[in-house]
Amino acid sequence: MLAVACAANNRSAWTDSNGYSYWTDKNGVVHDDRSACRRNKEINEGFETARSMLTDATDRESNEASIKLVMISLVIKGSGDFEDVKVLSSSLKSDEALAKVVNIVSKVKMKPVDCGDFTVPRYPLRFVYK
Repeated sequence: MLAVACAANNRSAWTDSNGYSYWTDKNGVVHDDRSACRRNKEINEGFETARSMLTDATDRESNEASIKLVMISLVIKGSGDFEDVKVLSSSLKSDEALAKVVNIVSKVKMKPVDCGDFTVPRYPLRFVYK
């Protein structure tokens, strides 16, 4: 195994004999390419489901369900804006909240993550919206 120490932040990264990369985070937890790619793919699929449900929502009940699904999606991917969306969806009329959530979702910029035989989007940790 080849180990590369990152002295500035006390982290390390290495590649095994099969070519898979591993790294430790600031807490010493080991991560690997395969689990990160799998998680990003699951997040992508869940988020696309939420996005399509938002698009297809027609009545007040489905609007509320869609907002909840989006909030869950934001939590799953570690967004720091969960509280903002939660307050937004509970304090405004459902249609208005839905429109704002759709606006937030539509502005998400995705950066692809190369996972060998497939590429998945990586979502930012923060949403910025007016």
